[in-house]
Amino acid sequence: MAPRFRWVAAWLALLGGVSLAAPGLLSHAADATPTRPISLLAAFLIGLCYYLSQSAWVAGIGFFTLYRPLVGGTLVGLILGAPLEGAQIGATINLAYLGFVAAGGSLPSDISLAGYLGTALALGGGLDAEAALALTVPVGILGYLIYQLRMSLDVVFVRWAEYLASQGNTKAWVWCNVLAPQALLVLISLLPCAAAVYWGPAWLSQNLAQIPSWLLKGLSGAGAVLPIVGLAYSLTLLWHGRNGAWFILGFLVAALTDWPLLALALAAACIAWLVQPTAQTAAPETDANAPYLPRKLKRRDLAVSWLNWLFFSHASYNYERMQGLGFAHSMIPIINRLYPNQRERAEALNRHITYFNSEPNLGAFVIGTVAAMEEKQACEAEPNYNTVNAIKIGLMGAISGIGDSLIQGTWIPLALMLGIGLTRQVGLLGPVIYTLMVAISIWGVGALSYMAGYRGSRSLIQRRIASGAWQQWLASLELVGSVMLGVLLARAVPLNLLVTLNLGSQVVPLQGILDALVPQALVLGMCLLCLWVLKHRIKPTWVVLGISVVGFIAGFTGVI
Repeated sequence: MAPRFRWVAAWLALLGGVSLAAPGLLSHAADATPTRPISLLAAFLIGLCYYLSQSAWVAGIGFFTLYRPLVGGTLVGLILGAPLEGAQIGATINLAYLGFVAAGGSLPSDISLAGYLGTALALGGGLDAEAALALTVPVGILGYLIYQLRMSLDVVFVRWAEYLASQGNTKAWVWCNVLAPQALLVLISLLPCAAAVYWGPAWLSQNLAQIPSWLLKGLSGAGAVLPIVGLAYSLTLLWHGRNGAWFILGFLVAALTDWPLLALALAAACIAWLVQPTAQTAAPETDANAPYLPRKLKRRDLAVSWLNWLFFSHASYNYERMQGLGFAHSMIPIINRLYPNQRERAEALNRHITYFNSEPNLGAFVIGTVAAMEEKQACEAEPNYNTVNAIKIGLMGAISGIGDSLIQGTWIPLALMLGIGLTRQVGLLGPVIYTLMVAISIWGVGALSYMAGYRGSRSLIQRRIASGAWQQWLASLELVGSVMLGVLLARAVPLNLLVTLNLGSQVVPLQGILDALVPQALVLGMCLLCLWVLKHRIKPTWVVLGISVVGFIAGFTGVI
């Protein structure tokens, strides 16, 4: 096949979901790989690269570069003295995960560990690329367990963050959101990967077989139910008036239909525009009539805020608050500038450690918008912080859907295809060009999104401060936020009962009966129960502990 037609075939195969590991496209990555002994230092360096692929130190591009087998395989090859072979093996492994999308914090498989460990085992054991690809199945299972362990254990740092927030302590935030979680990640990622590389595939298969199945099931059950607490906690901020009904409506529509997330967000926005009464404006919305909005934030504050988000949005990623601690970290320069009083800083931190989860690059728009809103409220004699919460929640779901579709679902696979093709044609230039493409696009999108959120929101605030339309806008945003929380609950927390009922000669799955009534009814019931408990001033710590125990028991006993 001519080179110019290979790209057409590759793109059509991607769109059609066809495997690209066909002889006509890439053939082998390595026909014969000699055995290479792996030293303890080399194993440590490979484990370090695996840790860095998930860490907070790669300026927000680690998930799209070091995490991908194309780049990971190249690094393993460099460490073991065979960079071109490593890149080719990594490219072959990456083909199996070309359509990988980790939307909403859901990780279908750990492609990073598959790339690093698969390439190391291929080069160190004299395997070809196809044999290395076969090894990535159990490797992906091990990586998924590491991911679940991290997401579960990072919940501990939420309690630390809550204490710091209650004290208004912004200086120690880097410890609870970055340093301590990253130290934990070193222990549960670098060391297992280095050990697996050093002792080889026999060690890997033996240790996977020795992990008790009941423990795996229990941890999986606990991890499945923890996101419910985070969504319920966010719902406490909006549960008043008619918002509860809108939340239920959003849940039911998402559960009963297959509409895309973006379509649901647009529908919620249209409903908000239609049902809210037209406000009587006090003055025409022109710049001449708009009052002056003092500017308190400096450019340095905005730059540091964006950099905090770029580096640390996922530093303490966890099942309970997802990016909540990272969001608060990004707001610390804003909080320090606007609120010199310790009590006000404590209130601001508590506002921003709630549940948040969005695509991080376009999601920087939300950070910039909230920064502008906080600046506006700091200028008010009687600030209304419900506005800030409504905007934050309302934008979260819609931007997440757009960002995951455009960046993870479209741009990254396209860039990967170019990088994989160049790797086969011109060698190491492929991973280099792919990394540069990703870095420039991700950093550019993130910076532009942040400033678009800040400047656009500030301009809108400037025009609407004296207008009665402000309260209408707030009510509309709360409506959209309530609907989208219901949508996220129905779509982001797939919880299935494995219990069956014996009805005479028939065995009927209980989940099927519930789905016939209302799909995801169990998730809705658990969320409303958590909401009721939180509304009665039960500490979130006890709610998290209780639902974790319930999830562990349900997973252990095979209920879920």
